[in-house]
Amino acid sequence: MANWITTKQGNHIDLDLYEAIEDYYRGKETPTLYLERKEYIAIVQNINYLYDKKYKGKDYCHYYSGNAYNQTDRSYTYIFINNGFDDYNIIDKVAIDNYYDELD
Repeated sequence: MANWITTKQGNHIDLDLYEAIEDYYRGKETPTLYLERKEYIAIVQNINYLYDKKYKGKDYCHYYSGNAYNQTDRSYTYIFINNGFDDYNIIDKVAIDNYYDELD
């Protein structure tokens, strides 16, 4: 399974390298992705929970949500700009197909 995702614009972003995300968006105006209130609150709470361990000191980040929020078989990765604890600009939501389902 590849360690990259494809954005809505068709660009590939490597999930293992935060620098790849930063390089892609550097110098560009980054859009804000507006989510439904319930989804936004759940995502931000989980990012806050993981903040010190995973996101502190990093500018461009991603959060993998699994399928807990949408009641479907799809998982999502949220790409966001980290402006500090509890201050995130979510800029993209990318659907990740379940790899194992595709093997059946």
